[in-house]
Amino acid sequence: MTDITFSSADYPEIRRRSMTLTSKIFKKLSSEDIKICGRHLGIWHQKALVIDNDEELDLFTDYSIYSYRPNGFNMAEKFLRLYHK
Repeated sequence: MTDITFSSADYPEIRRRSMTLTSKIFKKLSSEDIKICGRHLGIWHQKALVIDNDEELDLFTDYSIYSYRPNGFNMAEKFLRLYHK
């Protein structure tokens, strides 16, 4: 395994790229995926997501990308398999 060292000066670029990747993965969710994840987290009410604060939004985003596993793969794995160049 290759040792990779990051400094605090690298953080802004790492964060920017992480946010870009998260956004790309999140955009691949279908409306049905969003509904299912909202139901799993108890934030789907009357045909809409009800998110009260930033923490709930972060939880929903992370759950949708990393914990929701339709067909045995989470959305990050699916994105890597289908869209990796």
